[in-house]
Amino acid sequence: MFLPLFHIFGLVASYFWFAFFGRTFVFLSDYSPNTILSTIRRHKVTHLFAVPLLWDTLAKEIKKEVLFIDESIEESTLLLYNQMEEKHINVDINLDHIQVIASKELIKEVWINILNNAIKYTNEFGEINIYSTILDDGYLFSFKDNGIGMNDEIKEHIFDEYYQGNTTNKNQGIGLGLSICKKIIELHNWEITVTSELGKGTTFNIFIPKEK
Repeated sequence: MFLPLFHIFGLVASYFWFAFFGRTFVFLSDYSPNTILSTIRRHKVTHLFAVPLLWDTLAKEIKKEVLFIDESIEESTLLLYNQMEEKHINVDINLDHIQVIASKELIKEVWINILNNAIKYTNEFGEINIYSTILDDGYLFSFKDNGIGMNDEIKEHIFDEYYQGNTTNKNQGIGLGLSICKKIIELHNWEITVTSELGKGTTFNIFIPKEK
């Protein structure tokens, strides 16, 4: 098996571009969902090549099972306890006990990414509220912080791949995290939206339709 010539030239050009700017290539050992996501997180990946192929692989290999959303969110929150403690951020969780069929690992990635952003852009002694709302046609899970918020331009592009948003922050923007969240949510036929006001905070809402 070999790459077409134009792919080879593209790969070589990308290599020299990354080398010039002091970036590093990271190759995947396999294309399983866990490997893709753990590699992105561990190496703080900023750009993905062959993105459609990766998402197609995730869609084909996704393993769905019984998942209690409240327990999944609480477990993910505990994983980030030290980061919240460092900034003295208070977290209030008020969730209904909702059961769905989903990928435990992929959905955990969504919660961790959303919470990471809430922690990153919330000042010391801030607050993060996580709560659920039962609707006629589904369930709404909300992550609300009282951090720095976003302007209209950032909100418009918040789920775009590689969009950096607020690069004045020492953590240098959003990167791939929220675009991955959106892809994972869409793989489950759920919806994710964001509301935000500059200087007042941000709320991420995940809507899960009821099983018919």
